[in-house]
Amino acid sequence: MDVDDARTIGRRVRQIRLSRGKSLRVVAGLAGMSKSKLSLIERGELALDRRSDIVALANALHVAPSELTKIDLPAPGNGHNDVAVEAVRHSLMAVSRHRPGGQVLGIEELRSRVRVVLDAGLGLAVWGDGLVLLADGEFELARAELEAVTVPTNTPESMQLAGMLALCRSLVAAADQRPADAEAALDHASELAEHTGEGNAYWLGFGPTNVGLWRMAAVLEASDYERAVTIAERLNPRVHPNRSRQAAYWIDYGRALARLRGRQDAAVMALRRGETLSALHMQRNPFVREVLGGLLVRSRRDAVGRELRGMAYRAGLPV
Repeated sequence: MDVDDARTIGRRVRQIRLSRGKSLRVVAGLAGMSKSKLSLIERGELALDRRSDIVALANALHVAPSELTKIDLPAPGNGHNDVAVEAVRHSLMAVSRHRPGGQVLGIEELRSRVRVVLDAGLGLAVWGDGLVLLADGEFELARAELEAVTVPTNTPESMQLAGMLALCRSLVAAADQRPADAEAALDHASELAEHTGEGNAYWLGFGPTNVGLWRMAAVLEASDYERAVTIAERLNPRVHPNRSRQAAYWIDYGRALARLRGRQDAAVMALRRGETLSALHMQRNPFVREVLGGLLVRSRRDAVGRELRGMAYRAGLPV
């Protein structure tokens, strides 16, 4: 892959490092990692899929973390044929023609749904802000925002919202390399889930299964891939009402498997199941592109290799 064709985070790091005129040794030192690790990352042989490492490298290169993760992709991964876009277009056309495939809700139903969201407004807003700040690498700001709000737990709905806020705190703590805080937040969410069961207040799908999904994500941030696989193999993702969260399960399961010796084929198949559930989540996820790039380096010319190359192509990676 040419250095100007930077479609993975590692290649983007190399592109920016060279444009800055900085050596591997200098950037690795500033980011707190070894020169050999950075070299593997830049060559695509080691997936750069930890938020803490991305933030460290962004700081070393004097750029925002988004400069590393928001990479322009060619078609089909960034083309006009995105499955999600096509699905929305289809639904709108169906609604306009009063045909099956679209859903028209009455004004009272819409008012009811809006009222539900408004009643939980602050908690939902902080939850959303926390995720945005996390994606931008602003861990301290995310922590402050999430700790500034308290949601009562006197109804099943508010209990589920409090649980989602705890899950968000857990992932922020994991990314910020505060494992004790991450575990405490997960334990709190787990206690709440024991009372709520599998719920779907505010269409967030909080419950024991979702706690397991977020625990997987937190463990991946800590690079504990064996534990992530163990957690994954105890979950049934189909219990979750949200298709995108089911896809997230297979994506995170595949990411974990890809780091274990002898599990690459299983990783490819897990990622393929995630793509089947939500192609958009696969093709636009920078961590997935990193993992796919690393798997490509080690792929064999067999059926699994063909599946892998197909996914890589659809994610915009050259194969």
